[in-house]
Amino acid sequence: MSSVTELIGRIEFYIINPLIGVLFAAALLLFFWGGAQFIMNAGSEEGRSVGKKHMIWGIIGLLIMFGVYGILGILKETLKDPEERGYKTTVFMASSVSLDLRLRKLDIKKARSD
Repeated sequence: MSSVTELIGRIEFYIINPLIGVLFAAALLLFFWGGAQFIMNAGSEEGRSVGKKHMIWGIIGLLIMFGVYGILGILKETLKDPEERGYKTTVFMASSVSLDLRLRKLDIKKARSD
């Protein structure tokens, strides 16, 4: 594992994941607080309006956190080394070099026969 990949993994584990968790919890708390305000102020149009706004912003916050988590997952997979993702680049390079050498042999044989 390369040192850059280790660094990214540590930053993700110790900083980003806890931060996403805290923000996710805050958005969920805001949603429930808005629901409580909506129910407690059922008789007041202004109270219900405030509760409804809190619930909407809580849902928006939850959606943003899900999106951030998904984007980070995509970036993490994209920035991995090809060998960590299971791709064998050395095999591909060796086979392309082998094909190149075979084609050169054919060109040499064709040139000699002409």
